[in-house]
Amino acid sequence: MLWRVIESEVVPASTEHGIAQIVLSPLAQAVLSGKPPPPPPPPPPRHPLPKDCRATDAQGGADSIKRWMSNEVLPGVTKLKPVAGKLGLTTAQLAIA
Repeated sequence: MLWRVIESEVVPASTEHGIAQIVLSPLAQAVLSGKPPPPPPPPPPRHPLPKDCRATDAQGGADSIKRWMSNEVLPGVTKLKPVAGKLGLTTAQLAIA
């Protein structure tokens, strides 16, 4: 939902080796689940995250998730909650659908 482009080298390499595609992170490292709290209004540019969160754990995916933990993305994710609710879905279910 946030970034739907596959790397140009992946498809030819997969085809050549007979490998199917599997979506790596349809929920943008859980950001589209609606669980991360929305950031405060700027400044500061980033929301302080709990220490036990994947976004702050260097071995748990902090590098992968940091591009989604921004003031540009999180407010939009927050707006998905009422849309999902009207459909009887969680934010994660809406993002995957």
